[in-house]
Amino acid sequence: MLSKLEALDLSLNSLSGKLPQQLTQHNFLELFNVSFNNLSGPIPQNKQFATFQGGLVAGVALGSAFYPDVIGWLKSGCSSREKNSTEAIDKEAFHINKSASSNSLGYPKTASWNFSTNCCSWDGVKCDGRTHQVIHIDLSSSQLFGRMDANSSLFRLVHLQALDLSDNDFNYSQIPSKIGELLQLRYLNLSLSIFSGKIPPQVSQLSKLLSFDIGYRAIESPKGSAVNLLLLELFSLRNIIQNSTKLEILLLSFVTISSTLPDTLANLTSLQQLSLYNSELYGEFPVGIFPLPNLKVLDLRYNPNLNGRLPEFQSSSLTHLALDHTGFFGALPISIGNLSSLDTLSIQVCHFSGYIPSSLSNLTQLMQINLQYNKFRGDPSAPLANLMKLRLLNIGFNEFTIETISWIGKLTSLISMDNGSDLPLSIANLTQLEELDAYNSNIKDLDIFSKLNKLVYLQLAFNKLSLNAGKSSSHIKDSRIRYLCHISSQCGTSNTTFVRDLGDLELLTLANNSITSIPNWLWRKASLKVLVVSYGLLSGEISPSICNLKSFGHLDLSYNNISGNVPSCLGNFSQSLDTLMLQGNKLSGLIPQIYMIGNSLQMIDFSNNNLQGQLPRTLVNNRRLEFPKLHIIDLSHNEFSGSFPSEMIKSLKTMKTSNISQLQYEQMSIHLRGNRQGENWTINNAYSFTIANKGLVMDYEDLQEFYSLIAIDISSNKISGEIPIVIGDSKGLVLLNLSNNILTGHIPSSLGKLSNLEALDLSLNNLSGNIPQQLAQITFLEFLNVSFNKLTGPIPQNKQFSTFKSDSFEGNPGLCGDQLLKKCTVDQVGPSTSDDEHDSGSFFEFDWKIVCIGYVDGLVAGVALGITFFPQCHDDESHALLQFKEGFHVNKFASLNPLSYPKTASWNSSTDCCSWDGIKCDDRTNQVIQIDLSSSQIYGRMDANSSLFRLVHLRNLDLSDNDFKKSQIPSRIGELSQLEYLKLLDTNFYGEIPPQVSHLSKLLILDLGTIDMGSSEGSVDSQLNLEVSTLRSLIQNSTKLETLALSLVTIASTLPDTLTNLTSLKQLVFFKCELHGEFPLGLFHLPNLKFLDLGYNPNLNGRLPEFQSNSLTKLGLDYTSFNGTLPVSIGKLSSLNFLSMPGTISPSICNLKSLVELDLSLNTLSGNVPSCLGNFSQSLDTLNLHGNKLYGLIPQTYMIGNALHQIDLSNNNLQGQLPRELINSRRLEYFDVSHNNINDSFPFWLGDLPELKVLALSNNEFHGDIRCSGNMTCTFPKLHIIDLSHNKFSGSFPSEMIQSWKAMKTSNTSQLQYDQRLKVAQTFNTSQLQYDQSSQVMKHYNQGNRVTIDMSYSFIMSNKGFIMVYENLQEFYSLIAIDISSNKISGEIPQVIGDLKGLILLNLSNNILIGSIPSSLGKLSNLEALDLSFNHLSGKLPQQLAQLTFLEFFNVSFNNLSGPIPQNKQFATFQDNSFEGNQGLCGEQLLKKCIDHKGPSFSPPSTSDNDHESESLFEIYWYVILIGYVGGLVGGVVLGSAFYPDVVGWLKWFF
Repeated sequence: MLSKLEALDLSLNSLSGKLPQQLTQHNFLELFNVSFNNLSGPIPQNKQFATFQGGLVAGVALGSAFYPDVIGWLKSGCSSREKNSTEAIDKEAFHINKSASSNSLGYPKTASWNFSTNCCSWDGVKCDGRTHQVIHIDLSSSQLFGRMDANSSLFRLVHLQALDLSDNDFNYSQIPSKIGELLQLRYLNLSLSIFSGKIPPQVSQLSKLLSFDIGYRAIESPKGSAVNLLLLELFSLRNIIQNSTKLEILLLSFVTISSTLPDTLANLTSLQQLSLYNSELYGEFPVGIFPLPNLKVLDLRYNPNLNGRLPEFQSSSLTHLALDHTGFFGALPISIGNLSSLDTLSIQVCHFSGYIPSSLSNLTQLMQINLQYNKFRGDPSAPLANLMKLRLLNIGFNEFTIETISWIGKLTSLISMDNGSDLPLSIANLTQLEELDAYNSNIKDLDIFSKLNKLVYLQLAFNKLSLNAGKSSSHIKDSRIRYLCHISSQCGTSNTTFVRDLGDLELLTLANNSITSIPNWLWRKASLKVLVVSYGLLSGEISPSICNLKSFGHLDLSYNNISGNVPSCLGNFSQSLDTLMLQGNKLSGLIPQIYMIGNSLQMIDFSNNNLQGQLPRTLVNNRRLEFPKLHIIDLSHNEFSGSFPSEMIKSLKTMKTSNISQLQYEQMSIHLRGNRQGENWTINNAYSFTIANKGLVMDYEDLQEFYSLIAIDISSNKISGEIPIVIGDSKGLVLLNLSNNILTGHIPSSLGKLSNLEALDLSLNNLSGNIPQQLAQITFLEFLNVSFNKLTGPIPQNKQFSTFKSDSFEGNPGLCGDQLLKKCTVDQVGPSTSDDEHDSGSFFEFDWKIVCIGYVDGLVAGVALGITFFPQCHDDESHALLQFKEGFHVNKFASLNPLSYPKTASWNSSTDCCSWDGIKCDDRTNQVIQIDLSSSQIYGRMDANSSLFRLVHLRNLDLSDNDFKKSQIPSRIGELSQLEYLKLLDTNFYGEIPPQVSHLSKLLILDLGTIDMGSSEGSVDSQLNLEVSTLRSLIQNSTKLETLALSLVTIASTLPDTLTNLTSLKQLVFFKCELHGEFPLGLFHLPNLKFLDLGYNPNLNGRLPEFQSNSLTKLGLDYTSFNGTLPVSIGKLSSLNFLSMPGTISPSICNLKSLVELDLSLNTLSGNVPSCLGNFSQSLDTLNLHGNKLYGLIPQTYMIGNALHQIDLSNNNLQGQLPRELINSRRLEYFDVSHNNINDSFPFWLGDLPELKVLALSNNEFHGDIRCSGNMTCTFPKLHIIDLSHNKFSGSFPSEMIQSWKAMKTSNTSQLQYDQRLKVAQTFNTSQLQYDQSSQVMKHYNQGNRVTIDMSYSFIMSNKGFIMVYENLQEFYSLIAIDISSNKISGEIPQVIGDLKGLILLNLSNNILIGSIPSSLGKLSNLEALDLSFNHLSGKLPQQLAQLTFLEFFNVSFNNLSGPIPQNKQFATFQDNSFEGNQGLCGEQLLKKCIDHKGPSFSPPSTSDNDHESESLFEIYWYVILIGYVGGLVGGVVLGSAFYPDVVGWLKWFF
């Protein structure tokens, strides 16, 4: 009867008799427990019951066979030692927190634990029936919260056989190494438990393990984290495999392994379940794992760099095979039909191809098939048609050619399916269907769904049905369709019977339709909650009947042609309405005036209409609109007047913080429920917003992602008076636009405190005085405009201001500086913090400058006149270019290059086209031979018959870095037969590269790729594909090719051997092209090849050859399947300056004397580091070997004057001491040897390195005092980050040394910049360099024939309770951090720590510090994270800590602190676990409240800004300019006509 039952628990009762056979009918039953009863007889046998483990069998056996003994055992009691140990698990370090467990049925099992009862009777505890020793602890979903102590009493329970701590929150603590002492463990489950860091190697000592589950479920990532929390090193995995030979279950989902998988996994012959979901695996999957005799579940999903082929299967026990989002490729083998027990086959988003074998029809137990997003072809009907148990079928987005799926009607168990072909009438037989994605199914009649009574979700994208099709059906009213999406792109509106008769319809989306009106019956559908009819052709008025929908939650009618008034009831008709979007219409009249109290509105958008009147005062009832949390206020382009709103700005509290947790938007989501309990879908609703930013109109499609965007725009009004000093208190401001008003007075120096400011526009006002020098401190400032004011004096000079062009300052006659023609005199130059300086001088001493200004203007005008009368361009070519221009419009977002500009702006019919920007003509024939429109902000689709192809003399065409809106490259490109250079890099072309490109036989350079700048979320998708036949023809015809760059162009093939015929080839780039097979060895020997990048082709394999002398300068093979060792002959590549590849290190690498960067990180390299590595190349800048298995000593010799900036040897097994010759590396900025086995004292001598900024020694065996030796000094003058955590340092706090760390005492970001390491490489196509995103960031815009590469540091450290990865540490130059946690530092924290005013992170936790917390910490105004937990600190929390307004993370738990917790808004954000373990503390965060303990009122010191006005009288007379202008005009006409070509070239170069 209970057909939907998913969980049944009858354990720990006195039930008897047999288990009913009927229980096997519960198909959805996932949890079943009848342990510890008095049951007897056989356990029902079917596949469902076969999935239930341990507890069921043990419980029945104990309960039925030994029931009397069990009762006696419970009475007998456990030992007092084990009782103490067991209870301590709960009492020592954990407390109950309901949010610590995600299971809704979780409860605190430890609540029953106390000394007055027998521990064997405690909830979750089981004892041995004979010895009464604790053998089983199950505290799963017990709401435990706290950190696991490394010496927890848990590990005294040495008889434990089963330990389950899953689904609790251990607050990112590490799994203690003492886990390895529980040698009797058979079952270990720590899944969903918020452990972090390395899984200790000692876990491999658990040789009796049968089940090891330490990850997360594949459906959810770690709570509160976007990255994996746990790391399992490969040697630990190898040891587990070697020692725990009886393993049956190994579940490591969301555990980072970041390695290839060892072949020895195939030795685990008892293995039944293996899950390595999202484990960052790469390389080839060991094929020997597939035939393991007992393997039932294999889940390898979301390891995109893991590749392999499916083997030939014999009989197998596999029931579940999941390879989604991996690099598996090839065809499905015919022998897959031998997997007779398989019930799930999920291989979506892989690289499979070929036909679906007919043998698949043998898999009669299959319930789920997911083949989406591969390259399967043919007709899969025969293999699928007889799989009668299928419940899920997804086969879309392949290359199938399906004539009919009439057979689908036989699969009557289907619950969910997608379909991309015509739907047959037999679909009406699928009466269990709940979810259907019927995209592109040629549906003409919606009545086809009328009999699908369980259908809930229906997606109908890419169909052309008309909603007037179909007649009313008696079955439609019985339909349960609740969610109807994307009905049509061309549908009518009359007699829409199907939708009208859907009685349970909750969501209807009709975006991008041609619907012109909404039928009135829709407003009578009481069930409707979400309606989206945006970007369509709706016209007429909004019917007031809409207000009948009292359950409405989301209304989006944006971007249509709706007119008339907004119904007055819209603000008051539904208590649940959260979104009201009517923007982009033609609405008029008043905004609705009434809004009910307690409504749910979070988003109202009436923009881009014709609404009049006043804003309704009842808007104040919309409490969820979050006015007190204002991030953005845009009042631009109105008629506001009066003085600047100082008082209001003071009250905008959110704008005063940069605390991310306080800036997050509330997530707006639409929740859709399914038929079954617990089944639902979630659609996140995003805010879309447009605002002027940095001189551009910016569209923010998902404003929630830009939660840190704090903006004030009051531009283009009539605001008068002075800009108040208090504006400087809005420290979160990112954008401030006060332009085009009538503001007077000075620019306040307090603006210099806006450290997050990126854009400042004060143009078109009446501001006077100097530009404050303090503005030079705003290091994030990208856009500045103070033009057309009355400013005087020098422009501040620093690197930031040098990036601003002259138009940022124009219209201020009194300004001078390098950006302007008017340079500052000696007495004006230099920083000045005073605004009292005045310009003085005679009018006549400036006359000569004024004449020059006029002369230059006249010269330019004269050149223009001269050119006008000497046309050069052919009319037909001019017309063709202008026609091409008219086909597109300018969009500032269409180009990525920050220096982009619209070159076509200069194109007009009144001037010679040979003078147009980006155009070059032949000197003899005047025909257009070159078009360079790179980075020209062109936006639009390319016409297949574009006038561009009439320019048949073109030799050079560069359209790079524009947006052609996913149009195809026209086939007529092949008609430009004279082309030598064709560059379409980053153009947003889409689809197949036309075969006609191979007709361009004169090509020297072909660049059709895309730059993959990568992100944390993934890299750029491939948009173009090149058929191998086209590639072969191109190679055959374009024999003179020097550059062939096809980054992110899908080729999906082996490379043709004929590539070796391109003997002129200098650059070859096949980055991320889905290549596979063997790489042609002959390409390495091409005589002119300098640049070879094959990175990110995981299925491309090969070995490096024996090199002769060779011109190679860059070789990139990262994330390929190249194997073997580096050949000795690699030393002959004398010009090589970049090497990135897998493999092993050969000492011959030291023959590469020109090497600049050596990056062999994150491989499986073993053995010693070649001793020559520190001493072989005077030019070596970067030595990165982290994340390998290297052992032995660090190279000991480093030549004097070496160029090393970065040494990263972290995450290896290196031993010994640090080499003292490192002191010769005077340019060293970054030194990381963390996570090794180095045994040494503190390297104080590194303190003499003048540039050292990062010193990471964590997780080693360093010991002794942290101080200088004897009378030696160790100043570490530029140190930003020092991480000494997890070592054995002892002694008192290093107070004297810290006083010498000067860089940590400043918050002036200009003094904190890292040395910008620029590597300049000679190239021929400089826009195609690609590198590993974790170590480098490419600036990919052409600079002649050279390219500049910004080298970046990647760094990992604990911050704010998380393990944080800083991919580009140079961007975090203000990160000043000290981490000395987990050592044995004693004594008091000194007061001098408060002098390190730049500190962002301070972690002194887990030491033996005593005394009170110094109040001087309150001076660390930039501090964001402070961890003093697990020490012996006493006294009160200093009230001064409440001044730390940026503090986001605070932990003083487990000390001996007392008194009240400081109370302010900052401290109110910290939870009770920040203070736990201090019995004397009281406060709002704790159960213990304070009584009459009012802390002293504390007011932070006030600051005042002494803004001064300085003016200089400098009048420019029009007649003086005129004298110069006339002279320049005459000279310009002569120059323009007589020397046209040379003058134009000179002007382009100069301006």
